[in-house]
Amino acid sequence: MKKILSAMPLGVILLLLWGAVATAQPTTADPAERWEEVIRKFEARDAEQMPEPGQILFVGSSSIRFWDTERSFPEATIINRGFGGSQISDVNYFFDRVVAKYKPSIIVFYAGDNDIAQGESTDSVVSDFHQFWQTVRHKIPDCTVIYIPIKPSLSRWNLWPRMDATNGKIGQIASSQYNLRVADIVKPMLGSDGQPKPDLFARDGLHLSPKGYQIWTRVVSQLLKETTERMVVEAPEITRHGETASVSATVLVTDTPKNGPWQLDYRFDGQPWQTMQNGGTKRDWKFDYPGELDYGQHQLEIRLSPTTGSRRTITRSVKVIEE
Repeated sequence: MKKILSAMPLGVILLLLWGAVATAQPTTADPAERWEEVIRKFEARDAEQMPEPGQILFVGSSSIRFWDTERSFPEATIINRGFGGSQISDVNYFFDRVVAKYKPSIIVFYAGDNDIAQGESTDSVVSDFHQFWQTVRHKIPDCTVIYIPIKPSLSRWNLWPRMDATNGKIGQIASSQYNLRVADIVKPMLGSDGQPKPDLFARDGLHLSPKGYQIWTRVVSQLLKETTERMVVEAPEITRHGETASVSATVLVTDTPKNGPWQLDYRFDGQPWQTMQNGGTKRDWKFDYPGELDYGQHQLEIRLSPTTGSRRTITRSVKVIEE
């Protein structure tokens, strides 16, 4: 190869080198041009079978795309919408087409790696993520986001200080938000020497090996479990006091203490919202419904509004019984 190059004119060599660089880099910064074909493939898949609302959505860059989420999370219904090479701004641009349309209950998000690699500043990446988070809150207020921090990798280790700073700032946002959680994949990916563990990566030193995905799966699985369990509302059979009197019940809300104090509202069958009263602990809530409800099955909605973050509405089928 060296002999061939040496025989070529300098201008030809530079032209070839420029072509190689151009091939390795994105051909356009316009998301509409760069990713339209990929997004249309997602839409074609949805046209064949649209996922039911309320599932778990994995979205972001190639670390999401290459993740065998179906095998890693066999007990959950996962929608994988990773598109390799993407940045947070790309996810924002296509938000309605790759996020909002699915009305997910949980979003597992990984992006920002490519952003830093393409020269974005920490503040710029944090700003893009904040836009993503605010859009989730506005369009899918009942959704929880699990943020996977930018990973420490072999090939981009020189960029780690900026990546780590970005993770720290997003972690600060999450610390005050009710349904924004951080999956700590960084610590288990670093060895005792503080460097990335080589066996967690593919040959390129950037993408994860099966062992790397095992770590991510373990961390995210625990958060998915906690996120699901902490929002459980146990609504027992509801007592009706006489033929024309009110109905009452105690509702147990299972959640982490840091999200209180709560405000809880409730309603039956789409009627006006009523306010619940706390039963003396953070988890026991009582209500006395002033209206009349027939004996039998009804739809009870519980709206949980924490001190910080977005509210969440949970629906339960309950049975009204005689006292």
